[in-house]
Amino acid sequence: MEQMELKEWAFREKEIKRIQDARIDILKQVIHKRETEIEQVNSERMEKIWQKKLQERELLKEKIQKKKAKSRSTSCAHYHLTTYSPAETR
Repeated sequence: MEQMELKEWAFREKEIKRIQDARIDILKQVIHKRETEIEQVNSERMEKIWQKKLQERELLKEKIQKKKAKSRSTSCAHYHLTTYSPAETR
């Protein structure tokens, strides 16, 4: 009788171990999937931020170039007006 109980307990322990191992495998898969999804979301978010920063940089660059061009044309016009007078051209 005692030997039968020991065999039954051993069987139960093996069954419990098998179920626990299966649960651990499932948890590992779920965690891996979640980490992959989080990594993908973070990657997409970083790409959007990067593209926005590049766009802002380009806009700022264009703004600076326009300001420079305007400054040059204004200083050239001012130079032209102060340097050449109608009296000198005659």
